[in-house]
Amino acid sequence: MAQSFPIQRPIKLWRHVKRKAKLSRVAVLSECRGKRYGTVIMDAVEDFIRDRVDLFILAALIEKKGFYEKCGYRCIDNEIFVDEGAKQCWMTKRANPQSET
Repeated sequence: MAQSFPIQRPIKLWRHVKRKAKLSRVAVLSECRGKRYGTVIMDAVEDFIRDRVDLFILAALIEKKGFYEKCGYRCIDNEIFVDEGAKQCWMTKRANPQSET
């Protein structure tokens, strides 16, 4: 049975769930630190998957939190957890911040 609709516009029939990319085990050799290699690696990984995700998420070692903040990541909250004996916090970064309204 066909029906006509008074409004000729698309109707949203689904809910968009954020697509997340969890980054883990990012490391730079000690002799290569301070030379921006870590930033280059993060930028390359993010650029490679940016069009397929909405949010990057990672668990940062507390002593490395400043590095990730420089890369644009922010702590989800102030909760610190311990994994494999290391204090960490969850951090996120929007994949496409300019597309957010």
